[in-house]
Amino acid sequence: DVYTSTWFGNEAQTQGRGKSKRTLYPAKDFLRSENVNSLTKANNDKALSEAINLFDAEWRRIVLTAIESAHQYRFFHWELEFPEVYYSMGQKKTDPGFDVIIGNPPYIENRDIPYSPVWLASYKSGNTYSYFFEVAKNGVNRHGAVSFIIPMSSISTPRMEYIQNCVFESCSSVLSHFAVRPSKIFSDADMNVSIVSIHGRNSSSPSNIRTTGYTRWNRNEIESLIWKLPRVIIDKEICIEGSIPKCGNYMDAQILNRLRKNPLSIKNVIDDSGSIMFYHSGGRYWRKALRQKLSTEYKELSINTELSDVIFCLLNSNLFYWWWIMYSDCYHVTKRDVLLFPLPPEERVMEFNDKFKNHGIELERQYFENADIISRNKGGKQFNEYQIYPARSLNLINQIDVLLAELYHFEPRWLEYLLQFDMKFRSHVKGD
Repeated sequence: DVYTSTWFGNEAQTQGRGKSKRTLYPAKDFLRSENVNSLTKANNDKALSEAINLFDAEWRRIVLTAIESAHQYRFFHWELEFPEVYYSMGQKKTDPGFDVIIGNPPYIENRDIPYSPVWLASYKSGNTYSYFFEVAKNGVNRHGAVSFIIPMSSISTPRMEYIQNCVFESCSSVLSHFAVRPSKIFSDADMNVSIVSIHGRNSSSPSNIRTTGYTRWNRNEIESLIWKLPRVIIDKEICIEGSIPKCGNYMDAQILNRLRKNPLSIKNVIDDSGSIMFYHSGGRYWRKALRQKLSTEYKELSINTELSDVIFCLLNSNLFYWWWIMYSDCYHVTKRDVLLFPLPPEERVMEFNDKFKNHGIELERQYFENADIISRNKGGKQFNEYQIYPARSLNLINQIDVLLAELYHFEPRWLEYLLQFDMKFRSHVKGD
């Protein structure tokens, strides 16, 4: 408790200024002193009180602060609560820890809890569910398993690097992903969630990672859903910065392997003096980009003009929607999702630019022609809002994907797969 209290009332102290400035750690100094022996020998409250009264004022303050903090913050020491898991015949086990830890931790941002657990390796992730995951991982033995229900952002955002590294460092892992629409798998979790399961600690061989796709389903399918989920073994090489792909079948993995062989990405064709376009950062079922900014949800890109028609069409395609499903949290479209999309050599993209030009012009025309116009009032000002429905331009979007398949040298079966991807749920959706 004294050691843990160094984050709760017995923090380090700074003395002096400039070159004479130094940091003192009084609680840790106490733990190094002989005084600590009298605490370890106190086996009841009376003996503890007598031991504390023998300390000088500073040592007494440290111990009393630790006791108060332990009560207030409910310090929990695993080895004391579960000695049979960590000790045998009075000796620390050679491989201590639980065989299995499962959990559904709270999903709370760090700013909303009354202290900062800076001692955790996962601290920078900024959310309590990663802290609980770290505690669980450290609490199992070398061959133990951890399985948590946590937000899908755990395997698809850079700040959750700690959890993703746990997946890579385990002997094996299974990642199962569930959409929140049209039906959700956990009634109290109104978000996309993943069941992240890791097993064992890896030594040198690559981790065996099995994953499902981004699973949508209707309410009447729930009972048979879990048992029918495919689990594809994926290679770490198809992961991108801060994300493990949600491959639902081996075709997903094959397409990602083909894409990653391209030498460039959209970030390589950013040009501050190029053509401006805006990608939509929201929506669940369609991805879209426009040449004009309709709201703050549209984020600006400036692309090399000689390649801009290809990129514009790409950001409206089934291919980009599929890519976004593979790597994103399936809720937000971030700049990373856009900039890391692979591109062939610049000369080849330039070669195709004119082929895409008319498709891009016609697509944007159709978007606005087929849009619903809704009159809004904000701050006493009347304005019109366009609600754009990409599904109404599906034939043209499919034509764009046919051209993209040619650009990327896709196999015919891959193109057919992309044209049908998620259409069971996308085709009937009016908008985004």
